[in-house]
Amino acid sequence: GRMATGERLGRVMRARAAGLCMNRGAPSSMHPLLPLLFAVACAWQLPISEAVGRANGAGALLPTDTVWQNASAQCAEDVICTVPQEERWLISSNMTVDGLIVKGVLRWDDSVPGIVFELGWLLVEKGGMFLVGTALQPIGKIPGVTATIYVKQYSTHRHSIYGERFIGGDGSTIKIFGLPKKREWTLLNRTATSGSRELFLKHDPVEMGWSIGDR
Repeated sequence: GRMATGERLGRVMRARAAGLCMNRGAPSSMHPLLPLLFAVACAWQLPISEAVGRANGAGALLPTDTVWQNASAQCAEDVICTVPQEERWLISSNMTVDGLIVKGVLRWDDSVPGIVFELGWLLVEKGGMFLVGTALQPIGKIPGVTATIYVKQYSTHRHSIYGERFIGGDGSTIKIFGLPKKREWTLLNRTATSGSRELFLKHDPVEMGWSIGDR
């Protein structure tokens, strides 16, 4: 479907038992520098090979020797960058860009730890794909591997229709896989005073499936 504008642009994340699935954009209430840790699991997602095949229109899967270009090497930090329809870009190192339009395929490297992607906005256009993890290799399966996105407070170049501070798609595909958690939130078991270096939780972090470095 077509991405909504205004207030509806923020209605893009829905909670699921397996985790949090980011589908069409970033919530409008998000703090401008709040990191989005894509530790999500959506049962309806497709393996990356099948998803990429669908993006090609004819349904044929991309060969295993598909050439992936280093995304961070393609874009300057203060410009609007575009992934051309015929190209496949891989986010395999830290990347900063003012705005990003995806017409081809943009994929997160699910084997490299600690990658941070900072952007003003991201729009996946019709036929384009933004892929983070796979069903067999969800983000977090390899220790230390995370997918962290910072949505900047301001953009030098606003999108002509949707403005700034959004992640969304228009007739496109955004697919995200992460390790499921038995529990995504809990309550404090004791009052946390200013300057405390420990938090006492109602539920055991290990039993909830939380790991060091989770956000």
